[in-house]
Amino acid sequence: MKTALPAPQNDHRQTGQTVAPDATPLGSRPRRALLIALCILLQPMPACADILVGIAAPQNDQGADIRDAAKAAIKRINDEVGVLGERVALIESDDGCSGEQGINAAKSLIERGAIVVIGHPCASATHAAAPVYANNNVVLLSMSRHPALTEQRGGATIFRVSGRDDRQGASAAAYLSRNFPDKPIAVIHDPSRYARRLASDTRAALKNAGFTEILSVAIRGGQKDYTKLIAKM
Repeated sequence: MKTALPAPQNDHRQTGQTVAPDATPLGSRPRRALLIALCILLQPMPACADILVGIAAPQNDQGADIRDAAKAAIKRINDEVGVLGERVALIESDDGCSGEQGINAAKSLIERGAIVVIGHPCASATHAAAPVYANNNVVLLSMSRHPALTEQRGGATIFRVSGRDDRQGASAAAYLSRNFPDKPIAVIHDPSRYARRLASDTRAALKNAGFTEILSVAIRGGQKDYTKLIAKM
């Protein structure tokens, strides 16, 4: 018998927040930075000032998507009321999807006056850069999915805006079991390590819920013909 899986619960346990000895206390500047971050995410709200938002992302399609989304969001915010009555300006830095370049990108954005930074989708870059932001009391809204970002949190200004890798499979299975309880399921994924793990976790959770008809197929980006896959499905 198929049973709907409960929606995964977020883990709100507090983790250690290590800040270097020379870091300034979490005073008025980081509180203001966090307020600005919340203002950006929870428009509209009443009035902050001189706001520079940093975007840290690699120069690839993923980075382009992040930049385009940020530009669209900031244009909309500025066209309306701004953030707390002030306009938002965007500054960018290439994190190269690597640890060393991630640190350099963080330093560049901080030196140029960013008070909030969004991005660092690659785990290597975000883990390396997180202590830099924490030590300078700059809010990081990271897109990294790696669990260690918040399990080994670098400081009080480090936050995650993407679901953890190790919970996405269960979340996908919960959605499918609730919405398609009597249907066969197909899990189509690319051959990357992340996608294989996500597909495996999803299949395992679906099987635990009683699903037996689960088609799993890996495809490669750029394929021109999916006729055989469609026929199989």
